[in-house]
Amino acid sequence: MADSLSKISAMLESARALTLEAASSASARLMDESPMSSKDISLLLNGRSDRDKLSGMKQVISMLAKGRDVSEFFADVIKNISSNNLETRKLVYTYLLRYADHEPDLALLSINTIQKSLGDKSPEIRALAIRVMSGIRVPVIAQIITLAIKQCANDLSPMVRRAAAQSIAKCYELDPSNVQPLLELLQKLLNDHSPSVVGSALIALNKILPDRLDLMHPVYRKVCRFIHEFDEWAQISALDMLTKYARLYIAKPRRFKRPSSDAKNDQLDSFYSGSDSSVKLGEEVDLSPENDDETDVTVVDSDLELLFSSVQTLLFSRNGSVVLEVAKLYYYLGSSQTFERYKVAGPVSRLLRSDVPVQHVALANIRTMSLKRAKPFRQYLTHFFVFPSDPLPVAKLKIETLTLLFDKSNMKAITSELQYYALTSFDQGLISEAMRALGRCASAPECPPAQSDKILKWLLKQVQSSNSAVVSEALSVIRVLVQRDFQNQIPTVVRLSKSLRKPIVSSAKASIIWLVGELSSLAPEISVEVLRVCTKDFASQDEIVRYQISLLAAKVYSCFLDRQKSEDNPPDESSVDIIPKLYNHVMYLARYDTSFDTRDRARMFSSLLTSSISNDIATLVLQAPKPCPVFSLREMLSGSADEKAMTTTHPADLMLDSTSLVVGHPLDSYKSIPPWTDRDSLVDPSVRDEEKTASSEPAPTAISSTSARASSYAQQQADHGVVNGRKLTQQTLEEFFGDIKDENNESEEEKSSSEEDEDEDDEEDSEEDDDEHDNDSDEEEEEESESESDTNEKSSMLKSA
Repeated sequence: MADSLSKISAMLESARALTLEAASSASARLMDESPMSSKDISLLLNGRSDRDKLSGMKQVISMLAKGRDVSEFFADVIKNISSNNLETRKLVYTYLLRYADHEPDLALLSINTIQKSLGDKSPEIRALAIRVMSGIRVPVIAQIITLAIKQCANDLSPMVRRAAAQSIAKCYELDPSNVQPLLELLQKLLNDHSPSVVGSALIALNKILPDRLDLMHPVYRKVCRFIHEFDEWAQISALDMLTKYARLYIAKPRRFKRPSSDAKNDQLDSFYSGSDSSVKLGEEVDLSPENDDETDVTVVDSDLELLFSSVQTLLFSRNGSVVLEVAKLYYYLGSSQTFERYKVAGPVSRLLRSDVPVQHVALANIRTMSLKRAKPFRQYLTHFFVFPSDPLPVAKLKIETLTLLFDKSNMKAITSELQYYALTSFDQGLISEAMRALGRCASAPECPPAQSDKILKWLLKQVQSSNSAVVSEALSVIRVLVQRDFQNQIPTVVRLSKSLRKPIVSSAKASIIWLVGELSSLAPEISVEVLRVCTKDFASQDEIVRYQISLLAAKVYSCFLDRQKSEDNPPDESSVDIIPKLYNHVMYLARYDTSFDTRDRARMFSSLLTSSISNDIATLVLQAPKPCPVFSLREMLSGSADEKAMTTTHPADLMLDSTSLVVGHPLDSYKSIPPWTDRDSLVDPSVRDEEKTASSEPAPTAISSTSARASSYAQQQADHGVVNGRKLTQQTLEEFFGDIKDENNESEEEKSSSEEDEDEDDEEDSEEDDDEHDNDSDEEEEEESESESDTNEKSSMLKSA
């Protein structure tokens, strides 16, 4: 009977709990649908019961989460800061973190209560208290906040110490002159054994003193081991600081030619580890990608190798900024072999599956990395194909990256993909980018002549297209290709001139006529014939075509006059009468043209070419070689040697994963990556030795690496027939049972000896416990006296404030 009553009561209690939970969820939904008025919320905040105050705070925080302004309840919320309800105090602290800047004078009234909360039993309350104190932007209380940070830095809870580390940067912003005590606290928190505390301390150090990288000397190796346990924002700051630290204080990797084959592999391994320098390597070569050779040997410092192996797992982070920071680290600190060995290209390329802003930032970084590290990205070529949904900036970066990855192995795939974009896209910007990319591929040094001719023939076919955008862009690319090599591109111009008799767009005609005019001195017969054909329907052409015909006539006549003066290449008898007549006829038509520009140019050409004195000036004006425009993407991004001597900063010179790189030019407060320090000026590597303590535990990375090495060693021993240090041999049954008896006897002897050792250890432990108890009592008395002195100091500072 008693059991049944207990079961019934338990069921009733569970039913009551479910009913209350359903009622609260229903009230929450009703609260979202019909929010309370400001007057009702103020009544709840000023109510007598803790339940009303908690309900009022929930209403305020709910409105705050929706983005509404709830600063009108500041005075009512401050009254509840000393509430006995833990949930209410948490919500009050959350409100103060948001609105302490709006009402700093009213927030000062709660300083005493917040200071008392620093001694609360709950670590959450203590952490929120120090965060709220540092969030009150009043410079007068900077000293009080410093004392509070000092108290929280010695707290037993990692949550509170982490909040203290985060408050250091806020306290520094209030009073920068108080940097010395904050720096001492920061050094102490950097040596903490909790990864979350160390990560927050690194963020604070990067904010207040980004140039004091020497503070990382004693914690460098610990940060390398702990970095995968940091939160994502701490990982970003840590990776940035580690990259700069390695450039300043660690030796630059060196590349050597592989030694002769008589050097054994174990000798090479001992040389790379630094234990043996007797092995002589070959000649040292530069680390630039131009000198990259798979047979070369790269010697890396042990601390730098520790950094490379520690951050490898962060390549698979869910945060794209972390992945880009790791890629930046490998790019600036390692060689191309390091970049391939740690497989950096794959995780970075996978960022292209994210949202559009992430894709844009990732592509800007990949484009810069592809200038020197193109080989690792070629196996992820399909990631850079343009989708119809891609916006134009993303599509442009993808096409530029495809151009940088172009080589003999993928030239057919890239060429066909670009041709598809040019013919099927409705976006004129995408058509232009695809056509220019085809021209860059055709003029690339990696492109064989046969493939270059195929691209040029395809571009010539597009001149007859009905799409004006395709025709104009195809001719623009052809013009650049012809300008790069006029001597060998005369047949191309001849083929283009034949298309003048067909109906094509005006801009295409103007471009073809300009190209023919540039060949007037190299192929005078072609230019004269084109001029004769174009003169027939001069009046019916568009303005841009009429202007180019008049310019062609001036160029042809100028070359004719120069050949009349020379004895080596005189003009033909047939052209002596035809060229002057054509020139005079075109100038006569242009002199009465409807366009002001065409009429003025015709008068200028007539005045220059009719006088023998000004004929030399006309030759300089009309026959001067035109500079070829910068067409290569590498030259546009990296710049030529003359441009680099100037102050111009090119995108390739900007630091990876920076806002300046995405924008394309340096922004305010931009700082480039520091150069490598000379080997003679480096600090002693012993400054990075960690202090060994008896209570220190090995890091998880050390445990995992040790277990991995142990498992691999065990596998090697098993492959050679060795298990537990014993060679496996064939045995008879008698030998086998004899070994078992010997092992049993040995185990019994070990048990007896271990029991005796345990008795002795128990006696020693009891004596040590007595001594520790006496020491603890003395330490407690000292701590009480120190706490009393700290409270007196805080009270005096508050009174002065």
